[in-house]
Amino acid sequence: MIDLTEMRKNPETFAQAVLKKDPSYNVENLIKLDTEYRQLSIHVENLRKQKNDLAKSVQGPISDTVRQQSIALGVQLKEQEALLQKVEKDFQDAYASCPNIMAEDVPAGNKPENKEVRHFGQKSFSAR
Repeated sequence: MIDLTEMRKNPETFAQAVLKKDPSYNVENLIKLDTEYRQLSIHVENLRKQKNDLAKSVQGPISDTVRQQSIALGVQLKEQEALLQKVEKDFQDAYASCPNIMAEDVPAGNKPENKEVRHFGQKSFSAR
């Protein structure tokens, strides 16, 4: 599992570390989706607050102006929530497929680039 705090604090260092493990991984997309998700989440929360404040400000019968504002906020909120769900799913997919950060002494690349440092026991000669 990757550390999102570290990714947000040092995106360039994070990108280099991920690309060291898997050069084909699109780390820029992960960082972009994270930023987009967080900004969109804040925007949706602000829309909810506006709608709630509008509902609380009404004393007595609802005027046509307030009704139209509420409907407009509701439509905008639904659109933004749908977009937020899509971006969140895309981010979760990218996050789940992101390789772990390797220790500094591990050679770059995936399994084919690994070298055997020590060997314990006997190798099995069964066909795999």
